[in-house]
Amino acid sequence: MKSINKIILTVSLCYFGQNALAAAVTQEQKIAAAVNTYIQPVIKQCRIPGMAVAVTFNGKNYFFNYGVLSRQSKKPVTQYSLFGIGSLTKLFTATTAVYLDQAKKINLNSPISHYLTQLKNPEFNKITLINLLTHTSGLSLFTPAVSSQSQLVTYLNKWTPKDPIGTERMYSNLGYGLVGMSIQSATGSYKKSVADAILKPLKLSHTYFQTPSNKNNLAQGYNSAGKAIPFTDSTLPAASGMYSSSADLIRFVQANLQSKFSTAKSLNMALQATQKVYYKTPFLTQALGWEVYPYPLKLQTLTQGHNSELKAKASKLNTLPPANQEGYFDKTGTGDQNTFASYVAFIPQQKIGIVILANKFYPFNERPVVGYKILQQILKS
Repeated sequence: MKSINKIILTVSLCYFGQNALAAAVTQEQKIAAAVNTYIQPVIKQCRIPGMAVAVTFNGKNYFFNYGVLSRQSKKPVTQYSLFGIGSLTKLFTATTAVYLDQAKKINLNSPISHYLTQLKNPEFNKITLINLLTHTSGLSLFTPAVSSQSQLVTYLNKWTPKDPIGTERMYSNLGYGLVGMSIQSATGSYKKSVADAILKPLKLSHTYFQTPSNKNNLAQGYNSAGKAIPFTDSTLPAASGMYSSSADLIRFVQANLQSKFSTAKSLNMALQATQKVYYKTPFLTQALGWEVYPYPLKLQTLTQGHNSELKAKASKLNTLPPANQEGYFDKTGTGDQNTFASYVAFIPQQKIGIVILANKFYPFNERPVVGYKILQQILKS
């Protein structure tokens, strides 16, 4: 009788074990199908040499890699390959700024003239770090044609806002550059501050400031015409200067999704604080670094928020009491000289997020559409 029971138990364990394995494989296959459905056409239509995609769903990560780091080397893309992440850098800058604020090393409500004393223009006595982090400083999207910090300071000391500070949202790379300069002034090193606040606690070993010296695992960037462009370091590293991998970025997304992901409580608090919304425009709600949309979300709403023409224009805004809200969080990035394309998004209430990296520029407005459709297909499957 005992032998029969053992046989039944063994058969049962095998049966249920196989079912569990089949279910796990099925979920991975469903995610792979969703990613392939929308990534393969982009690669073909835009002739992208290489892409890296990572999805996190219910605490588990999935990686999908396509093509090569460069047409010359033919080295395959992996989840550890390095891509220029462009404006995704702003997410690291914003998180570091909040982390330092909570540590009493800077004050987000202080005017930036407190940290950048070389700015003698009285307008900068009115602009706070919060204004810079939420794109409400009045500073323009693009940086002026300057090649040094001294030239930048000269430009800023002559600058005049078109509208009262804090009344409109205008996306500004320059603003985030000034956040980085303020962190540098307050702590002695912007790079060390980011590393101490984020990279070390999350063990992001494939994330670098500006162009890595070892280029063996670095993707070559191509412009929209398919021309390989030489690497150049960003003039505003805190706005767009970082390189990272899909493996590291999906860990960063996980840390944003899970309030206790890191053993460093101060980092967890900072990540949650960056998700607080401050202003609402006709197209999106602005958090610190993140752009937030109501969820469930209509695709049209998302595409309006990522309209490149609207991005360069000022949008009227309504001030909100800073507070966390559920929604669709995302950010799009483009490497310097338009040689890379990146996108990251997550939906806290669905425990899902995505990272998409490409080593060739493709239309800015297409990136959120691809990411959104992949996430929705996964959730529906």
